[in-house]
Amino acid sequence: MQYLEQIERGLPSKDFVLPPANPAHRRTGITSSPARRQIRLRPDSPWRDNLEAAQGLTWRGRNFIDAFVDVNHCELVQASMIELAPGQCIATPNSWGRVLPSIKHYHLVCRASVGASIQVGDEAAALRTGDLWRVDGSIFPPSVCAGNEGGLYLVLALAGREARQAHHEFFDTQGINLPGSRSPTVGQSTPRGYVQ
Repeated sequence: MQYLEQIERGLPSKDFVLPPANPAHRRTGITSSPARRQIRLRPDSPWRDNLEAAQGLTWRGRNFIDAFVDVNHCELVQASMIELAPGQCIATPNSWGRVLPSIKHYHLVCRASVGASIQVGDEAAALRTGDLWRVDGSIFPPSVCAGNEGGLYLVLALAGREARQAHHEFFDTQGINLPGSRSPTVGQSTPRGYVQ
């Protein structure tokens, strides 16, 4: 069974997150979360339930995640930013929540340094800035270790859209001629008594 799968490599993930609030902290070794700011979100945006992560992302980062979610026909359940200090390791981040078969976890490496790694069971992989991984922690808890300069990671939990919704989209009858109806010829209007 494969617990780690690299989905993308070399994404411009540094452009997806805001810079630290105080760049001077990087020289002193103090870790600093990305700058937080007020953002405007649509009323139906999944980022409303993930506001802390959304505030740490640039519009480009949120748009990339939204497109990734749409392409995979999923819904964003949870997004969390995890910042690790140099050499720090964390096992089964609390932000991942309960692992359910219907939820898939993805790990976007926004900032990594030499020595960063992820391990699930007996599988391990080095983490590089711009990597996107699918992580299956259903049997073994994942463990993430920062490199010698720390790291910043975006963890996503995605769930498949409801089967009922997909069923209706696939079998949508709009534009399909039902028995007893007649399709108009190109350039003609629909004759009276016929359903379009």
